[in-house]
Amino acid sequence: MILAHPAHVVATASVGTVALRVLLLVGAAVLAGTAVSSRRLWTLPLLSAPVLLAVSGTSGWFRVSVVVHVAAASLWLGCVLRVVAVRQRDRARVVARVAPLAVTSAVAVAGSGVAQALADRVRIDGITFDRLVLVKAGLLVLATALGARAATRVAPRSLELVALVAAAGLGAALIAVPSAPPAGQPVLTAYGTLVPQRPGTNYLHADGQWQRIQLPPGRSTLRLSQGTLLVDTGSRRGLQPDGPECATALLVKPALTRCPDQALDPQDAAALTVLTGWLHRRGIGAVAVQADGTARSEAAARLLGGSAARPEALVVTGGWASAAATLKRLGRTAPAGGVYLAPWLLVGPLLTAYATTAPLVVLPFDPTSRDALRYAASLPAGETPTAAGYRAWGGATGVPQVWATSPASIFPSDLGHDHWSASGWFPGGVLVAVASGRASG
Repeated sequence: MILAHPAHVVATASVGTVALRVLLLVGAAVLAGTAVSSRRLWTLPLLSAPVLLAVSGTSGWFRVSVVVHVAAASLWLGCVLRVVAVRQRDRARVVARVAPLAVTSAVAVAGSGVAQALADRVRIDGITFDRLVLVKAGLLVLATALGARAATRVAPRSLELVALVAAAGLGAALIAVPSAPPAGQPVLTAYGTLVPQRPGTNYLHADGQWQRIQLPPGRSTLRLSQGTLLVDTGSRRGLQPDGPECATALLVKPALTRCPDQALDPQDAAALTVLTGWLHRRGIGAVAVQADGTARSEAAARLLGGSAARPEALVVTGGWASAAATLKRLGRTAPAGGVYLAPWLLVGPLLTAYATTAPLVVLPFDPTSRDALRYAASLPAGETPTAAGYRAWGGATGVPQVWATSPASIFPSDLGHDHWSASGWFPGGVLVAVASGRASG
């Protein structure tokens, strides 16, 4: 059974675990509400028992609404139970005593319930979560109607109590039903990440792989190997990612207004300029540039100006897919002056897959810095840090540097450089700073 509340899948639980939760929550609510409805102030702390059972997995204002909802429902249950349990000749007196508290509690339950339903965007569209919320609301309306009729001796209060207990039990079980996530925002779950969750092209990261999928407007269901994922793309198309690189940026900055490959960032341009100067100082003048037609790649190619027929070095400025194709084609036949990657191609799987090419990468930030490692550690399990994601995250930049890549885990100490293993950025390998924008050679 999939646990989801509020608005996204978070874990799984057995039916027995869910049943136990229902029994504990409803039981605690009935006992606490009955005690507090006696209007003895010292019993108020008892309401913390059902509240603590209910707020697990919630946060922010939603947690406040859950506290109000559960506490008010407990009081309502307690008031009705006191009326049902009292002897007939004392019932009118007890009703007069608890009626104001019961009515106030019912209003609080209704208000907080509506707020939560709006937050979860509940509607009649076939999703189980929505249907159960509507059934719960119907039971509360029924309980209110039965309570009003019981006041005129038309119906017994016991039916109102049954309806309330059923509504409380259903509410406790909702924690185990997946609800639709917020529309148009990346979805992060225990077994998959979906970005940007908008109509059209989307990217799903599951089982260590990115998959390109097409999603229609509105709600739909994805069947994954580990479970079911509900999605809600909404109706706003807006930004359409053109690949996993854009997806990694959206993952940390859902409000991103354009994909990284739509323009050459000034920091990346500065890094490529540093690379050009470093190559010239090494005596490498014949440079070829591999571009892929995107705006960023073409701008980088114009900046580098490489067009040699027999290049001594190759600078790769395309996207992830075209760069992978280029490195695969090169294999061990790289130009004598080396292969160099644009900053956005610092991608662990790419470096690992083509480590034999031993490409160098120019970066406007230090991937071994505390800030870069903190970004890598902040990612969900299974996600790979990327230059695009780091920039969207707001990572610190610095003097551009050229970094060598190697699958070796240890470098000789006599090379004269600091060598750091950036396992998150380059699994199974190391990045070594070999030149800086401050250096003259």
